[in-house]
Amino acid sequence: MTDDLSPARSMLQRRHLLPALAMIALVTLGALENRATSTVLPVVAEDLGGLTWFGAATIGPGLTYVIAVVLAGAWIDRRGPGPAIFTGVGLFLIGQLVIASAQTMLVVVAGRLMSGIAEGLFDIGITVLIVTTIPERLRPRMISLIAMAWILPSVLGPQLAGGIAEQAGWRWVFLLGGVLAVPVALALIGPIRRSRRAPQDAADHGGVGLGTLPYAIAVAGTMGAAAALAPLAAGGGSLLIIGAAGLILLVGIGIWCARPLLPTGTLALRRGVGATVGLGAALSAAFAVGSSYLPLMLIEVSGFSPAMAGLSMTITGLFWAAGSWLQGSPAVQRRTRVTRRVGLGFAFVAFGLIAMAGTAAGLIMPVIGLAGWAVAGVGIGLASASLSVHRYTLVADSEQGRVAAGNSLLGSAAISAGGVGVGYAIAASAPHPPAALFVIVFAAAALLATTGALLSRRILPPPELSEVSSPMTQLSSDKSA
Repeated sequence: MTDDLSPARSMLQRRHLLPALAMIALVTLGALENRATSTVLPVVAEDLGGLTWFGAATIGPGLTYVIAVVLAGAWIDRRGPGPAIFTGVGLFLIGQLVIASAQTMLVVVAGRLMSGIAEGLFDIGITVLIVTTIPERLRPRMISLIAMAWILPSVLGPQLAGGIAEQAGWRWVFLLGGVLAVPVALALIGPIRRSRRAPQDAADHGGVGLGTLPYAIAVAGTMGAAAALAPLAAGGGSLLIIGAAGLILLVGIGIWCARPLLPTGTLALRRGVGATVGLGAALSAAFAVGSSYLPLMLIEVSGFSPAMAGLSMTITGLFWAAGSWLQGSPAVQRRTRVTRRVGLGFAFVAFGLIAMAGTAAGLIMPVIGLAGWAVAGVGIGLASASLSVHRYTLVADSEQGRVAAGNSLLGSAAISAGGVGVGYAIAASAPHPPAALFVIVFAAAALLATTGALLSRRILPPPELSEVSSPMTQLSSDKSA
């Protein structure tokens, strides 16, 4: 009977709907924590007299996230998603309670580090849970629903957290986040019990594990060290040059350390899994650079108020979800190939970045530039969701965790490298970055997105590989990576 129903209708069946709702609840919880913390963290730092530790509290979770996803990939492939997800929920709860009871900013940093680990376990656990509980033809819609779960937290989360902090105190923001973790964990018990798991020995053929933990730590370390170089940019002269050279060196070391953690052929964009993961990282980096520095450009160049500049974040969230929902449409799935959807998504992102470059250059009105950025939001949703769904079809169930870990790690590293590089250039031109700098930044990101559009057909496996095979997804440090 299920086979006769459309994907949109069959998702409403109880056996699919309950797992979907449980996973959406977990994603929503993580999104609320992300948006709420970003809103109240400055208040926390000021109240505890710990602005010195503000940077560590901001970037710390990203570093522990990188380590967590690598360990989670191997763990989940061997034991299934349950242990990792419940450990993540436990660490999330503890982290929130630690922050809520903190008397110093150093304790807040410790809680934030736990949150990064929890997020890494969540991300990889959800990836595998989708594969093991949702039929393949329903996965595009499931990815759309996951993206939609970020809308309300993005729109209402900052206002809700700010209101709670003002009326009851910032500690209640974290206490409430911890309390919400309990019903989410209970909702996940059923779906995890019903999830099918690959045989224990199927995933035990080398790759990511404890032996590669030093590589993950090294990647996280280079990311943190690169971010710490920003003060050198403000020094100018020889300090500026030394910092730039150090930044390039650290990025190179990070790439070298990441290679054993990635699917074979990722950095060479080898057809199939390698290109899917590599292009996904390029897409993330191009869009993240644009979205991160767009508000600053609107304030510095276009004269927007901070509140008005924040509108770009709302546009990002809403239209990203719209693009993801579009790729999950049964009609779109039937009428377009995945390469077409990915290529169009890259092209839309490039269009939006070019529009923002034109805004920075004073060639087009800001309102038109923001309309172009809405197109970019549709593009990132369309392409990123399509790449995620496509990756599921290329990877055996027993390897989903490891490949998802490599995908998350490279995406995070690419976003960090792009953000740190641009941040360094902006720090060097402080306190008022020139419009030309933003033009260069957006144009470079647009060039990266355009390249991704041209290479989108590489996500298809080689013609001779019509089925999932171990060499396609083997995690290796071989030099072709």
